[in-house]
Amino acid sequence: MTLPFHPLADCFPLIEGREYQDLVDDIRKHGLRESIVVHEGQILDGRNRYRACLDADMPYHVKPFDTGDPVAFVISINLRRRHMDESQRAVVAARLENLGHGQRADLVGRDANLHLLPEPTKLAPVTRQQAAELLNVSPRSVAAARTVIDHAIPDLTQKVERGEVSVSAAADVARLPEPAQQEIIAKGAAEILKAASRIRTERSEARKAERAQQIAIAAAGIPSASERYTLLHGSLTNLLDHPAESVDFVITDPPYPEEYLPLFGDLGAVAQHLLKPGGLLLCMSGQTYLPEIFAMLGQHLDYYWMTSYSTGGQSPKLWHREVTTFWKPVLVYSKGAYTGDCLVDVVKSDANDKSHHHWGQSVSGMRDLMRRFVWPGHVVVDPFLGGGTTAVVALELGAFFIGCDVDEQAIDATKARLADAPGCLRAG
Repeated sequence: MTLPFHPLADCFPLIEGREYQDLVDDIRKHGLRESIVVHEGQILDGRNRYRACLDADMPYHVKPFDTGDPVAFVISINLRRRHMDESQRAVVAARLENLGHGQRADLVGRDANLHLLPEPTKLAPVTRQQAAELLNVSPRSVAAARTVIDHAIPDLTQKVERGEVSVSAAADVARLPEPAQQEIIAKGAAEILKAASRIRTERSEARKAERAQQIAIAAAGIPSASERYTLLHGSLTNLLDHPAESVDFVITDPPYPEEYLPLFGDLGAVAQHLLKPGGLLLCMSGQTYLPEIFAMLGQHLDYYWMTSYSTGGQSPKLWHREVTTFWKPVLVYSKGAYTGDCLVDVVKSDANDKSHHHWGQSVSGMRDLMRRFVWPGHVVVDPFLGGGTTAVVALELGAFFIGCDVDEQAIDATKARLADAPGCLRAG
């Protein structure tokens, strides 16, 4: 009788060509050495051996699957036999994803004793994240493989399965019409990579143009810079009296010495109160007390990332640790899931700027940090205003700004500084 293949087994490609013919020849010479594993009347492991037995006109023998989770079994045994790169594993993960959603209704088969099975057991649904973890790939790679499976012509999918082309390059080409795919594939793997690079460049340029247009639209009707900022004298905890979830970003540079560490706990509470869902806190800090700072901020927000802020060639020596440092961390925490523009994790300052405050940051460094995600109309808060650099850049970018400081001289200095600033909108 003909044995159907189990959907789990079909997540992995069949072997073909010389490799398959070698298997046929070996079985014709030595017979089937390893039993075919059957589950619910379907081949869970041994599809290639089964095909080879039929082609070699040799008998085959089966055994029932009885060793636990069939998903784990199929993945484990196939990864142990095959040398698969990340792209090949991503295709398997994409096929595994959501396999249990209604894809078994027509698969009525027989068990290993050839008894009719009235109804096969449904597989539990597998999410993209679960599939990625099972195959040790990223969810992004699984998404790319899904694009290949859904849109690529068979020749392109097979090149990924054979390890000839990366899944990311194939996904880019798979978005083209079928004739264009065929033309590119006919020129070989190198042309596929070139085409994918061209597509990515075009897509990046299109995104930049679209972003610039969106920023221009958002900037229309924005009030002048003089109407977009508020400066407050007092403790940062006074910001708890402001409306909850009314701010897009809290961007600040608290003092670093040990005696000021409790301020990071207050900052976390204030940011949690002010930020909209998905909003970010970007907090500069020194390196010495990072474990304590992580603990305090983590009580209120979710750790997202850390950015390196290059200090523009300045290299102060930390005598208490015998370290000369050329950078400082910018700790990024989110209130729930952040879905805004892409951040970068290296930010560069042209030079240090202490002309407005003894702990001040340069406009160039703050602009490089903020310009990638702050849009016209966003609300930015700096609870440690200092010399007002965050205010200058926020107003340049078309944002509304709220600054706070316990030092009244810092408030006065920032007012004077902003009075002289052009407050232009910068879309870069």
